[in-house]
Amino acid sequence: MDPEVWRWVWLAAAAAFIVGEITVAGTFFLLPFGLGAAVAAVFAFSGAGSATGWTIFVAVSLVASIAVRPIVRRLNATGDPISVGAERLIGQAGVVIRQVAKDGVSTAATILLLSSTAILVLGGGVLVRQGPGWILEQTSGEEFWIAMVAGAFTTLAFFALTMALKHI
Repeated sequence: MDPEVWRWVWLAAAAAFIVGEITVAGTFFLLPFGLGAAVAAVFAFSGAGSATGWTIFVAVSLVASIAVRPIVRRLNATGDPISVGAERLIGQAGVVIRQVAKDGVSTAATILLLSSTAILVLGGGVLVRQGPGWILEQTSGEEFWIAMVAGAFTTLAFFALTMALKHI
């Protein structure tokens, strides 16, 4: 398979494993594979071949699996299924952070506010420090599209966060 394709295979695998881990909370079974795939994706984007990617994936997944075992043992030792996730916080004091999302500010407005703030702060900082010509000179077409895809994922993350805050 073309090395260009492996970049996206590893990235998709990392996303799938991590989303799977989030879906099946408390098991820590898929998380090591997600970390392994994420590190393999980093190596693939840096130009490593498929054999290197597989080696990195297996090695990081193995080390991460060994590293999370004590956490899993400790969580399982309590014998209380409620001790995993947000349920373990029932009866505890907390700080309200969802008031804006809950009080009628639309999801679209929240996403616009968060995204605009990020663009103005990060983009404005680069423009002031480097100048507008620097961006055009230093960014290839491929890097531009990678940044666009990253921006789309950031917007999706803000959308998911805003929707989650409305239901907490």
